[in-house]
Amino acid sequence: GPLPSSIVNLTLLLDLFLSNNRLTGALFDITQLQELRLLFLGNNRMGGAIPADFGALGRLEYLDLYNNSFSGPLELPNVPDLEHVDVSENDFSGTLPVNISTSVGVINVAGNRFDGTIPSSYGAYAVLHSVNVSDTLIGKQVLVLVKHLCHCHTTSWWLICFVFMCRWLDP
Repeated sequence: GPLPSSIVNLTLLLDLFLSNNRLTGALFDITQLQELRLLFLGNNRMGGAIPADFGALGRLEYLDLYNNSFSGPLELPNVPDLEHVDVSENDFSGTLPVNISTSVGVINVAGNRFDGTIPSSYGAYAVLHSVNVSDTLIGKQVLVLVKHLCHCHTTSWWLICFVFMCRWLDP
């Protein structure tokens, strides 16, 4: 069933772990959860767009929405403490968000319909160490570029070059 709307009454909630629960429906406005640090809704059956005011979750550190059916553009306004974003295996489209927290270390957008390039602003994020764009149009473009630049002939070398190059690619 759907995520209970009464959850917004838990205004002091710090961590919400509801992965693997067969939840359905859209993610509604949860901005009343001002203390929320960890949001795990992965591997459910949720869908629709991410609410526009999602950035009001000012203390959010970990966002895990993998393997659902969320769609539309991915808007992640600068949430200052955001360290980990996993929205892989959804149906997001458009370009990658440019203004993500400078505290982010991991961005996993694999298996979505993103296109364009990896934003050059990601290169300025001192703690960013992983950007996974595999199974996206961006990932396909990067792999072609890396194969050409590295003259790679084996899959393992492609992966090593890809991981190395992703951090410094500019549009």
